[in-house]
Amino acid sequence: QVLSDGLGLLRAGIKPIARPQPEQGVTYAHKLDKAEARLDWAQDADALARTVRAFNPWPIAEATLAGERVRIHGAVALDLAHGQAPGAVLAASRDGIDIACGQGALRLRTLQREGGKAITAADYLNARRDLHVGA
Repeated sequence: QVLSDGLGLLRAGIKPIARPQPEQGVTYAHKLDKAEARLDWAQDADALARTVRAFNPWPIAEATLAGERVRIHGAVALDLAHGQAPGAVLAASRDGIDIACGQGALRLRTLQREGGKAITAADYLNARRDLHVGA
């Protein structure tokens, strides 16, 4: 509605009145850094899922999965009780790779190996036949 009203005023030759933004309540958003996109499996799964979403499309969340550094393009949090150490592979299927977190688990759906392109968890598992539950 505001845009429509503003365009109507411009067409009528009426210039908008510029008002400075109030200093109170202003926040500064610093430049994103790749280090901020590094996932720490000790955090809870909900926080990690938000991090994955926040850093897509740039710089893309990164983590270590069974000794390999991967970029994570898509993941969802699971409310799953487990007794495994953070970072352990809980399950691996065509639906995704479930990783133990400090609280809950993170299901990785789309990953990228170093030097590769983004692929589904199913394709990643086909390429990483050595990936086992508990790794």
